[in-house]
Amino acid sequence: MVTNRFIVKIILKYLPVLILISANSISAKQFAPISSADAGKMLNELDKQLSLRKNYLENRVKRIDSIKYQLTIPRLPVTKQLELTWKLARLYEGYLSDSAVIYFRRGQNTAALYNHNEWEIKFKIKKCETMPLVALFNEAIAEYSTIHIDSLNGRLKILALDSGRQLYSYVASFYSDNPEAYRIWIEKSMYFQEQLIKYTEPNTPINTYNRAEYLFMTGKYRQAGILFHSLLNNRHPLEPYMAARINHKLSKIAAFNSNHNEEIYYLAKSAIADIKSATLEIVSLQDLGQQLYTHGDLKRAYSYLAIALDNSVKCHAVMRMLQTSQALPVIQQAHSETINKSQKRLYTAVITMAALVIILITITLLFRIELIKKKRLEKHLRKANVIKEMYMSQFLHLSTIYMNKLNQFCKIASRKISTGRVDELYQMTRSGRFVEDQIQEFYTTFDQAFLHIYPTFPSDVNNLLKPEEKITLTNNELLNTDLRILAFIRLGVEESPRIAQALNYSVHTIYSYRNRLKNRAINRDTFEQDILNIGKN
Repeated sequence: MVTNRFIVKIILKYLPVLILISANSISAKQFAPISSADAGKMLNELDKQLSLRKNYLENRVKRIDSIKYQLTIPRLPVTKQLELTWKLARLYEGYLSDSAVIYFRRGQNTAALYNHNEWEIKFKIKKCETMPLVALFNEAIAEYSTIHIDSLNGRLKILALDSGRQLYSYVASFYSDNPEAYRIWIEKSMYFQEQLIKYTEPNTPINTYNRAEYLFMTGKYRQAGILFHSLLNNRHPLEPYMAARINHKLSKIAAFNSNHNEEIYYLAKSAIADIKSATLEIVSLQDLGQQLYTHGDLKRAYSYLAIALDNSVKCHAVMRMLQTSQALPVIQQAHSETINKSQKRLYTAVITMAALVIILITITLLFRIELIKKKRLEKHLRKANVIKEMYMSQFLHLSTIYMNKLNQFCKIASRKISTGRVDELYQMTRSGRFVEDQIQEFYTTFDQAFLHIYPTFPSDVNNLLKPEEKITLTNNELLNTDLRILAFIRLGVEESPRIAQALNYSVHTIYSYRNRLKNRAINRDTFEQDILNIGKN
């Protein structure tokens, strides 16, 4: 008995030392250097998975449709309804944020109706966590504050603490440009994380992850990295969203250590995890695109940033759309630089096309007799192609204008930089006058081109409006904002985000304009379809 007690005391005495030695050994193994070749292989794998993302999304939609079908079964028990609604809402998380909020709210209402208190609180907690993604910050905070966390049982308490951590983390990220506000909200998030660590069972994935993230948030990157790697190397597979988050955190640690290869490697791994789980509400791909842009990989940078922006729009996550919109200048710059880099190839293509035109003319002369016989048919074809030719002519004209403007701006910038007049260049770009002039020139060119094709468009639109709501143009106006929005709809561009991007307005502004125009219409329900029919006769 004495011997056993002595052995136990020795083990307990030296156990921390053994754990530290083991941790250092694991750390050395896990933090083996990642080469540029490793990062390149991971980027190639990401490109492969991006080509398959449509399949992953279709599979997720099938699972959503399957659950929706099950919910239509008559006389379905309430408990089964709640279970299916929960699964459906969770499937919408990270895919369609507004739909996730809707189904969490629907489950909460159903549970309240049938006095299923635990289910009601469960749905309420997850709804509050998701609401910030659709810009319902105040509502989420107010409703979450009504949850009495201390009175909840173990599972619900852990869920509530985890959701509170995520909720305040979302709010904090919205204030990333305001250090004081960010500090207030991130401290709230970290408080809930401390409580979560306290109430979760040690060495479980959720406990280990939150300990690692807490270490990361407090600047203890090395210890955080060891715990994150231990989760990735665990024999039990992680949920895709957890793998994505861990790899994203590891990329941040790599960035702090100025290790570009590791940063790219882990960002690509994080993006792959999100793609395989058909998640649209992500930041890894956007961060990866920006990093690749700074290191000169313009082709991938442009592709990744464009996909990230498209995902944020499709996900209906307003907060992510706002964050992703900050990458728009980067996308534009990357696109412009890619175009400049491709000019030599373009010249070659133009020469080739010129040679083909000469060959085509020769063939045309040889078949002149045959073409004369088909002259009547040609006449009809020319009539059918008039509008297309007008589109092409105006497009080429507009492209030429912008190329000339870009060349002029580059010359001005070069001249001012070479003469040391950098302040003037800064004031010139800061004022926004240059961009405003280009926007006005675009409006003028667009108005002229559109009215050349549909000269009676303003009067045709007024015929669809109530007498007292007709649009009146000033003497110098060809089209105004109302008519330009309707012109884009007539051209088949019906998505408000695309119209907003073209006219340099916010999506909300376009929605407001379209709604007001419908209210001014004689027939509100068919107004936009009536716009599409203008000129078809």
